[in-house]
Parts: sequence; C-alpha cells; structure tokens
Amino acid sequence: MTPTALLRSVATVLPRPVVGRLADAVVRSLGRKHPSLIANLVRLEPAIVHITPTDLPYRFALTVGRAPIQLAVIDRGSAAADAEVSSTVATLVDLLEGRIDSDTLFF
Repeated sequence: MTPTALLRSVATVLPRPVVGRLADAVVRSLGRKHPSLIANLVRLEPAIVHITPTDLPYRFALTVGRAPIQLAVIDRGSAAADAEVSSTVATLVDLLEGRIDSDTLFF
C-alpha cells in the first residue's frame, strides 16, 4: 500500500480532533523542513484558503498572512474563503512537496 493510500484509508476513520492534531503536526513539520516557505506565507496579505481533499471526508482552512500559520479542520459547508483548492490527497501532497508545478496543474 502506498503512503498516500494508507493516509487516505486511515484518515477516513480518524475522529476530527485527531485529524486536527495531524494538521498541526503538518504545519510544524513544514516549519522545520521548509522555514522559508512558512516565512513567505506569513508575509502574504492575510487570507484564508480552503483545502478540500476530494477523496477524504474532511476540509481544511489554511490561514496565512500572520504568525503562526494555521491549518484547521472545518466543516464542508463553512463560510467563504479567499481561495479554494480541491483535488485528491495524492495531488495535494505532490503540490505540498513540490513534485507538481501548480501553474501547470491548474492552467
């Protein structure tokens, strides 16, 4: 089983608080591995980006433009965001890790 398939299968049964803690861990990990990315996200204009993995029952809100960067689990019908990204978990992970160019993927 691939790591993405494992993530997808486990995430569908995890309680929301556990997914929230995992989201916090992702942001902390990004801060350690890619500190310039986090610094750039902090310098952006304040915004909320909704991230919707199409193959998971969860939706996330990424808050940028202030420290600390936050990634929170939200309901699918949550309030409007400044931007929204929807894709499979595999594609979102590839974007996060820089294996896919976002301009090429979305345009």
